[in-house]
Amino acid sequence: MRLPWEYASVDLTKVFEKWYSVAYLWAQIEMAQETAGVLGIGADDAVQVWLNGELIHQNVIGGVFLDHDRVPVTFREGKNQLVLKILNYGGPWGFSRRLQDP
Repeated sequence: MRLPWEYASVDLTKVFEKWYSVAYLWAQIEMAQETAGVLGIGADDAVQVWLNGELIHQNVIGGVFLDHDRVPVTFREGKNQLVLKILNYGGPWGFSRRLQDP
């Protein structure tokens, strides 16, 4: 099964030059049916992830590595809200995410 969105990586240093910053990223994802998958996450420096208002993951990673963390997820049928909080302790920062088959 092909999942509805592919890999994305964002260099937040190009958007926010200040150190010791926080960025929130929000996405609304609509599914035709309930869909299970694995969310691959990389972040520099720390990340928290909420799916439909539930905290599903948090970690201090220290580098944007593709699929550094792999979190099982289930998207419900219809609209889903995905929120990432990225915290920068200093220096370059960013995140990557992709949804994979379980």
